[in-house]
Order: sequence, then structure tokens, then C-alpha cells
Amino acid sequence: MAKRPGIQLGRSANTAAKTAAEEDAGLASRIARGEPAAIREATEQFLPMVYAVARRMLRNDSDADDVAQETFLRVWKNAGRWSPKGARLSTWVTRIAINLCYDRLRKVSRGQVTPLEDAPELADDAPRADTALATRENAGVLEQAVASLPERQRAAIVLVHYEEMSNIEAAKAMEISVDALESLLARGRRGLKQSLMAQKDDLLGEVS
Repeated sequence: MAKRPGIQLGRSANTAAKTAAEEDAGLASRIARGEPAAIREATEQFLPMVYAVARRMLRNDSDADDVAQETFLRVWKNAGRWSPKGARLSTWVTRIAINLCYDRLRKVSRGQVTPLEDAPELADDAPRADTALATRENAGVLEQAVASLPERQRAAIVLVHYEEMSNIEAAKAMEISVDALESLLARGRRGLKQSLMAQKDDLLGEVS
């Protein structure tokens, strides 16, 4: 009797999910015990994501560095409290980073922190300076538009469109429902469209 491929695929997916959860649990347990190798492994695995999220949320290299450092300090301190029943370890780490970004943004809005604008430098091996500049300017316009969004809309856009998280994982990272995340994404996309169209009209006006 032939095997049913649908059932086999389901079992494979369940096995993969179980393996991922076990790997997360093992790494969290080793971090909680203070194993240097586990700390290095977690840093290599999660730091690029944490820094990218913080950089896009805050648009400031120095603040992103601070958030990344504080994120990992909290990971080391609280790894023993993490449970695989809630979300993936990477999602939990992202949640810590997002909450720290919220805190810093609120401090900026209250005038407790002075934001700095760090423009990225052109790469030395750029084939054409004018092309690289145009690309950077376009990226800068989009970054400005994202930065102008309310913080929760910004976080949803960053996690889903830049970090390529699924809606489910992004919702877990933000501690909201999937419906709430999708609402934030819809409003964020509308806000981005309006902002970019307004800047397009301004640029066309300057040219004319």
C-alpha cells in the first residue's frame, strides 16, 4: 500500500519544528549556565538581526549599538526564564530589542535623548559615484518615510518587510495578535505611500 505523501510531509514539518524548539531550548539553557561558547553562538546568530532592527527603528548607529548591547545583556540575564512554548528564541530576542527601541524613541520624544543622524559612507569599490549616490538618496528617502511612521507601525514594517519575518512571528515579537499586526502593516503601508508621494511632488516642483 502506497504511503500518503501529505501525512509524510506533515510529520516532517512537525519533526523540524520539534528539532528547532529543542535547539532553542538547549541554547537558552547553556546561556543561562553562562557557557562562553553559547554566548558566542547566540551573538553570532542574533546580533545582525538585532542591530538591523534597531538601526531601522532608530536611524542612528550609536543608539542601535546601545540597544544591541542592552538586548544581549538582558538575554544573558533572563535566558533561564525563556520557554519554547511561547515563541522561538530568535523571536524572544527580537521582542527585547523592539521594546528597548520603543523606550529610546519615547525618551527622544520627551527630549531626554538627542538623536544623531549618521549617514552611511559610499563604498570605495562603487562602480559609479553618481549611481551610488542616487541609490543612497533613494534609500534615504525610504528610510525617512519609515522613520516618520508611528513606532508600532514602524516596527511592523521593519520586522515583516526588512527582516522578512512571517506575520505570525512578527506578531509574537511585538506581543500582539496577527490581526493587529496586519492592521498596523496596512496603516503603515498607507502612511509610506502618502509620505513618498508627497516627497515626489516636492521634488518635481523643485525641478520645474
